[in-house]
Amino acid sequence: MPIPAGSPPIYRTDDIVEELTRLAQLDVKVVAIPHFSQPEIEPAAFLASNIQVVTQTRADIKAMLGRGMAFPQVAEALRDAVLTDAGPRGRDAPVFLTDVWLRIMLKTGLMGYMADILQYARDLRPFHESASEGSIV
Repeated sequence: MPIPAGSPPIYRTDDIVEELTRLAQLDVKVVAIPHFSQPEIEPAAFLASNIQVVTQTRADIKAMLGRGMAFPQVAEALRDAVLTDAGPRGRDAPVFLTDVWLRIMLKTGLMGYMADILQYARDLRPFHESASEGSIV
């Protein structure tokens, strides 16, 4: 399981899946990931994998929240899934990566997914209109 992407405060799963699906319909030759170069798999497989991960991650988070799990518990469950899926690479990774960096990344992403699941700030126009009028400090 790749580290689930997501960014607070607004992460719209449907928009991400729609955009990835649109890209998958094109004849994409190369995918470049910011900060990480090119993935080691073909672009079509990379896009399909990302669609699956985004969709499944949202469903998993929604299910965990539905079972009454708190934010820290959900973040730890995601961390465990990423490390389990990574196999030996996850078990052998430096402690800083598994215990500090990964937790921070997953908590950040989780905030974005929760905003999407809770439908927080679905329409940004009022925010942008207020900001352009100078009423946001």
